[in-house]
Amino acid sequence: MTKKVLIFLYHGCAEFEITVTCWQIAESSDYDIVTIAYDKSPISTNSGFTMIPDQLISEVQMTEDIAGIIIPGGSLLDLRVELQSLIQNLNNQNKMLAAICAGPQYFAASQVIGSRNFTTSRTPERYKELKESDPFNWNQFVDTRIVVDGNLVTAKGFAFSDFAIEIWSYLGILSSKEEREEWKSLFFPQNQ
Repeated sequence: MTKKVLIFLYHGCAEFEITVTCWQIAESSDYDIVTIAYDKSPISTNSGFTMIPDQLISEVQMTEDIAGIIIPGGSLLDLRVELQSLIQNLNNQNKMLAAICAGPQYFAASQVIGSRNFTTSRTPERYKELKESDPFNWNQFVDTRIVVDGNLVTAKGFAFSDFAIEIWSYLGILSSKEEREEWKSLFFPQNQ
């Protein structure tokens, strides 16, 4: 049975931060990518692409075939009750919660980060500058490219390659340390 990896799309999302990640998930015979959104209207992304979601968030059924959710970065936090409920249910079932750049704000606002460590490209200063409510407990923030803490995978926006490798590993697409190292050497040849 293939498992679903949910991708939350919203207006202004930075879809380019997750395309590398989605590439190998889509290539795997074990997973299907399902894009979800609040409604079926076309989504305008940060890069100027228009995307149409596969499914409404309200239609997602919590079943064993869901592996987790990936949330790309973007500027605004548009957390509605149906997404918050989905995130909380996924977390309660220990499913993968992955977000990059400003995407982790959805997990913080859904109160699922708890005492786990996380990273994000957002800063307290940015929330003040935008006059937005800051959902984060900054005591758990780690200023690094990527943080994996249990089922929570978070990354800064420029760390999309690290993000991909960690998600592929989490999902078992990369099954050995050697495969991880091979991908790292492809993405980061200067470290060799």
